[in-house]
Amino acid sequence: MKKIKFYDSICFRGELEILIFRLTELDPYVDGFIIADLNQGTNWDLLKKGESKIHICSVTEENCFESIKNQFIKLNPMFEDVLMISNTNEVPNLRDKEPFFEKLRFEHFITEQRNFIWNYEYVDVEPSKGTLVTNLSLIIQTKNEMERLIKMTSTLNLSRGKVLNNGWKFSNFGYDLNYEYQIKEKLFPTDINPVTTYQLIKHNNQIELPTNIDLLPYVKIGRDKVRKHLFLVESDIEYVDGYDTITIIKFSSDLQETLCEKVSDITTKSVLYLPNVVLYGDSDLETFQDEYMLNETKRMFSAVFPQEQDIIDVIFKNKKPLGLGGGSY
Repeated sequence: MKKIKFYDSICFRGELEILIFRLTELDPYVDGFIIADLNQGTNWDLLKKGESKIHICSVTEENCFESIKNQFIKLNPMFEDVLMISNTNEVPNLRDKEPFFEKLRFEHFITEQRNFIWNYEYVDVEPSKGTLVTNLSLIIQTKNEMERLIKMTSTLNLSRGKVLNNGWKFSNFGYDLNYEYQIKEKLFPTDINPVTTYQLIKHNNQIELPTNIDLLPYVKIGRDKVRKHLFLVESDIEYVDGYDTITIIKFSSDLQETLCEKVSDITTKSVLYLPNVVLYGDSDLETFQDEYMLNETKRMFSAVFPQEQDIIDVIFKNKKPLGLGGGSY
């Protein structure tokens, strides 16, 4: 059985540290790298290791993907040989290639990747579309449709048959001083901007990571300072001192939608829906509603972007509930 070759390709925009990491990580698994260089003046001497596998071509934004296709064809691939097209920070996981072969029996596909933000400790809760995977046979069949295939990576409604959960994306790992003001307090933003604010989780090494993860630049996010957050739930206390944020939560059975308003620089008030029938468990309605309100309150913790060192106190019906107050969350 002949070996199916894998070729990795990127449109390179100057992310040299991430490129070196990518080449090191994928070198054991690929037969060639195609670097479509959009960045003038790159010191390619840094890539001496493995240079026999590396093919560099100068391109523009307009012809980047067409140039990758042409360079791939120049390498005389067989029909089944695989071409992967990514941005530099979108890295496929090639430890197990069998899923790639299964998918390519039918058509090209897109990988859906874990999106790490600023450093490899934090991952976005939402995966990101990443690497396009195709082969010579499919490229010939689709002729001049390479641009259309690339645009599929930003399509959110792809059928599951065209998506493979695989690989990693590393966002904001290389940044300049213009980003610094966004990063320092990123887990406690004043204003949430969907472009720059991510719903992050700290995965605590429960997610498979690349072998050479230590080669990536590490950008510290968040802060060292301890913040204290107070949640006043169904309470009539009007003023509490010593907290960085205060979240007032009321519940209503007549509510049609969640209501939220900013009362002051540190205080927000929300009105949440409260069921007037028991939805789960076998408790009476009053006990169920108390449990429901506390569960919904825990869900609201993410609104203040707490970090591990922070303290969250909850005052429920004018009392601090057992197990929720006085600790870090």
